[in-house]
Amino acid sequence: PTDADDEVRRLFPNDAPVSFMGRDLPDHGELWSQPWQVVTATHERVSLRYTCRTVPADVEKTITLRDGTVDISYRVRNLDVKELLFLLKLHPAIAVRPGDQLLLPGGTVEPVDLQFSRILTSPGPFRWPTATDSEGRSVDLSRVPPGGTAREFVYVRDLPEGWCGVRDGQTGRQLRIQFPLGVFPYCWLFMTYGGWRGHFVVVLEPCTNIPKDLMEAARLGTCARLELG
Repeated sequence: PTDADDEVRRLFPNDAPVSFMGRDLPDHGELWSQPWQVVTATHERVSLRYTCRTVPADVEKTITLRDGTVDISYRVRNLDVKELLFLLKLHPAIAVRPGDQLLLPGGTVEPVDLQFSRILTSPGPFRWPTATDSEGRSVDLSRVPPGGTAREFVYVRDLPEGWCGVRDGQTGRQLRIQFPLGVFPYCWLFMTYGGWRGHFVVVLEPCTNIPKDLMEAARLGTCARLELG
């Protein structure tokens, strides 16, 4: 990870800062920047709890080490008297090198913001991993290019399976994240190859919502929801 924030960041109840349903929600939400209460802890398992201030909800997170994997589960409880609309997104920033490969089972790709894009030049949509630039040339989004000023941020929908990952181009080793599609139907990819603050990372972002604006996702019906309790 590029910094301690990204090492532990989980976005909730929003991504982009927004005034929503009478609440001012900060950039990247609340969970990542606040201390959690340790409920139980052993050598293999820790359970944490946090009660939110920006929305009426509490969140429990359990991390378990098991057979070479890390299992992370979340439980979000709505404490309000009405429906809670929110975003929940994972946000690990993975250091990558030229020749590494991004792994997805497929899906439909579209850029988040073409003004930010340095790889894609049209809104698509594209079928993962192949896109086309403005000159009609094929671009393989799964391959990490040499360093420079490249950067890209995309949404991926229509995932046939719930997983994403990165493969080391030198060793062949993989880091893979598996997630339930019923909870996380989308995966966002933030890719910066020297083109944003000098970082060379890929952020793998399984997410409940699309797009990043919570108000727009609520309008489109692509926002996570919880009834009271």
